Amino acid sequence: MKSQTKEEQERILKLNETLLYDIGYEHVNNINDETDKLLEEYCDIEVPESLNVWFDEYQIIQNKKMKAANFRRRSLLFGKRAAILLIAMTILAATVTMSVDAYRIKFFNMIIDKTKEYSAVNLNEEMTIEYLNELPENWSTFYYPTVLPEDYLFESALESNGTKYIVFTNSKMDEIYFVQGLITADFQLDSEYVDVFNISVKDQEGLLIIKEDSNIISWHDNDQSFYIQGNIEKSVLLDMAESILKNK
Repeated sequence: MKSQTKEEQERILKLNETLLYDIGYEHVNNINDETDKLLEEYCDIEVPESLNVWFDEYQIIQNKKMKAANFRRRSLLFGKRAAILLIAMTILAATVTMSVDAYRIKFFNMIIDKTKEYSAVNLNEEMTIEYLNELPENWSTFYYPTVLPEDYLFESALESNGTKYIVFTNSKMDEIYFVQGLITADFQLDSEYVDVFNISVKDQEGLLIIKEDSNIISWHDNDQSFYIQGNIEKSVLLDMAESILKNK
């Protein structure tokens, strides 16, 4: 068989390219024609409003699921840090509170351990409160805010290692966290590049931590520690803290 010259090879290549181009051109024209026919056929079709409503509700449900998953993930991380601090503070308490009564009382009233990135606080408009019905049925004793910022509603609640978490969200999916636990609970307060102030909540001493994107209040009473965090004005956060009540 006679081998092809370079010129013949180039000619065959160009013929193949021309053939493929022609096939592709006709195929695209066929697709365009079919698309035009479909557009003419369905141009007057009406999308039912119920479909829009369904899609909006679907998006809300998916957003809530994502928020709940993120909240559970943050709660687990929070719990691990709290456990480590609790062990450390228990050892420290055992060594410094055995014989000094005055120091023992002060120690268990409030312990503030400030590190490079965290402050660990170890302590032992009027709204309707219909969301109480949505809290877990096994919550026999708990506290809840009776005042919330405008547009905020109950989102979710859970309990981990005796610490209760309640989340409120608004239409923009901003979140407010209200956390409560026994006086032995440890709350991790992010205090890097922040302003920290001593405050009073319900005649009890506490902390106000002001960050660029979030404000935090932490305080305690005789047997419970409380923590509120949200991207809202500190005065509104204080109103929420002052409105906390115990369920009957």
